[in-house]
Amino acid sequence: MAIAKESEDSIIIAGDLVDALDKKILEKPKNKKEAFQMLKCLSGKNFRMIAGLAVYNTKTKKMLSTAKECKVKFRDLLDKEIKHYVESCDVTKHAGGFDVNGAIRFAENISGEFCLYGLPMNELVHFLREQGVDV
Repeated sequence: MAIAKESEDSIIIAGDLVDALDKKILEKPKNKKEAFQMLKCLSGKNFRMIAGLAVYNTKTKKMLSTAKECKVKFRDLLDKEIKHYVESCDVTKHAGGFDVNGAIRFAENISGEFCLYGLPMNELVHFLREQGVDV
């Protein structure tokens, strides 16, 4: 809403993603060591990726929002592959210590609406159309 106050006749898109293992939320790791521990914890486990999306029209003051869930199972990961991934990627920028490429690389199974770069893309298209954007 702070951005909306400075923007006239605009569509504001906001989104974020967290990972949840059991009842624990995995946000962005503070450093590579924490990212390694998160990925080790996710190894061989089922977890959820939850993405929030909001689309706001500053002209009409109409807000559309949702949260979408994707269920993921990582295969059993070797310490050396986790270490290589953590060293070669900017893991502190991503919930759970992995980006979309990491999810695809490590996943044994993905079900539900996969969120590309933290955004539920199908819902984003619907919301933009509902806000009058030709997508």
